[in-house]
Amino acid sequence: MRIPKFLKDHGTIGFVAPSYGCNIEPYRSGFEQAQENFRSRGYSLKLGPNCYEGSGIGISSTPERCGQEINDFFADPEVDVLIS
Repeated sequence: MRIPKFLKDHGTIGFVAPSYGCNIEPYRSGFEQAQENFRSRGYSLKLGPNCYEGSGIGISSTPERCGQEINDFFADPEVDVLIS
């Protein structure tokens, strides 16, 4: 069994929206509050381009853009953990 590492102090949290973004209320203000909470705990944040997108039909953006976003973030060496 592979056990992943815990998020280190001052690590970087990546946020992606491969399904639904936070472009409308109450999701937008809840997401902004969560970002504030993580930053106050010393974490760095990296937001994907689809986090505040709402142009897709039933998803945040086009399937191609959503797939590209999540693949890019999985491969990003700066990102320690992903939250969708």
